Amino acid sequence: MSRYALDLSDAFGYLRSAEVDLLSRSVRRLKGSAIVVNLGAGTGTSSLTIVETRPDLADTLWTVDISEGGPLGGLQNEVNAFFPTGLKMPHQILGDSLTVGRLWKDKIDFLMIDDDHSSEHLHEEIDVWCRHVRSGGRVAFHDYGSVFWPGVQSEVDDFLKVPGVEVFEHQETLIVVDLMKTFKGW
Repeated sequence: MSRYALDLSDAFGYLRSAEVDLLSRSVRRLKGSAIVVNLGAGTGTSSLTIVETRPDLADTLWTVDISEGGPLGGLQNEVNAFFPTGLKMPHQILGDSLTVGRLWKDKIDFLMIDDDHSSEHLHEEIDVWCRHVRSGGRVAFHDYGSVFWPGVQSEVDDFLKVPGVEVFEHQETLIVVDLMKTFKGW
């Protein structure tokens, strides 16, 4: 169980406890050298969940955020979340996720998308980033079904129509999908 992540979940509510549990289960099965990318630092809950579940992934976990920090999240918020834990910080990239994704070179085993929630941005983000997810990899989308971000559900529902994209599990507003084959784009 992700103790510190659950504390953040209780404090901020960005990821609920059932979502923390799902994220934890989703990364537990990853191989030791798995590449994990987290789009959107938020309060640090998702990265903290990943590293609490699998401390070895801190070396291969990358968080991308456009903000250094602020009330809605950012890289400094993630640093603050990790500070009291003694856990190793993930690598951080300050920048626009689409720009970073276009320059990304490595295959990804697990991708967490929880940053810009507009329909247009998420559509493009799926196109840019999911091409990097290896066949058999997973993609998690936060705020799926949220009344505040209806574009997330519509874009993810469209993505689920792509052959080879299958739901692994859905808890509250977190949905995790398996890519049974390499995504070639829309």
